[in-house]
Amino acid sequence: MTTDTSESKLEKYFMVGIAVFCALVFAGLCLYYAFRFTNFFPYAPPIDEASISKLRGDFGVMGDFFGGILNPILAFSTVLLLVISLRVQIKELRATTREIAAATDAHKDQVKIAKLQLDESRANLQVAQEQLRLSKEREKNAQKELKTSRVKKRTEANKLARIEQSSELISTLDGYFNHLEKLYSRPIKPSGRQDELKSLQSCKPQDKMDFYNRIFTDHVYIGLKRSYLQLPNIFIAMSDCLTEIHELGIVSIHTIEYYRTRLDSMCYQELPYFKPYIDERTLEALSAKQKKVIDIVVDSYVSEILNTNTDSQVT
Repeated sequence: MTTDTSESKLEKYFMVGIAVFCALVFAGLCLYYAFRFTNFFPYAPPIDEASISKLRGDFGVMGDFFGGILNPILAFSTVLLLVISLRVQIKELRATTREIAAATDAHKDQVKIAKLQLDESRANLQVAQEQLRLSKEREKNAQKELKTSRVKKRTEANKLARIEQSSELISTLDGYFNHLEKLYSRPIKPSGRQDELKSLQSCKPQDKMDFYNRIFTDHVYIGLKRSYLQLPNIFIAMSDCLTEIHELGIVSIHTIEYYRTRLDSMCYQELPYFKPYIDERTLEALSAKQKKVIDIVVDSYVSEILNTNTDSQVT
């Protein structure tokens, strides 16, 4: 940078010097001509026509001399100025080339920086995409866990409701059995034995027909007759309770068998004695309920056997 500045100053001074020199030479020639051939200067010596003609001839020769000398000088000066101009152009071209090279390097650096930024942006984008994927996966797992939790809670709530419903049905069934035990324990006077009281529980099988005949024909037992006439409907209700308990699937097969045995002994074994006193439709309904109770017991046993075999195979 310092060398270029010094060269520029030298070239400027050189050109100014040439211009000043040419101006001085031209001014000197003009003054000399005015002094010798004109009356411009008041103190100039007088010149006659012969001397003027001679001087003009001398000046013509001198003009040719100076022309012969100045023309090469001017031509050289022109060539020199052309060289200087070329050098200036070359320097400007070099400066332009350097600027272009610097701009190119800067552009390359910018391209490198842009590539680095692009790579960094791609890396950040990949990280963001991975985080988004993980976030979606966590959200999906959370939704799955929430759904599983809801299903589990719903299942537990349903199970709790079925347990409560099973408890209510078992309580109802126990209430029916208690009612039957009280009814079966109420005594009456058997025929031919006025001094002895008999209940249905204490009757032998061969005496049950006479017991039912006394209840349904003797007006003395009209209240007890009404209670016994309600027994078929009670048997149907008890069968429905046991069926619903089985369908809820909460109690074990042993509980089902226990209530089925009690239902059979206290209800279905009494059906033959009811035939003369109840209609056929009620008897058919009771027979169908009895068959259904037997089927649910068989189904419970089959299910338990299948579950046992499945657990054994898994183990």
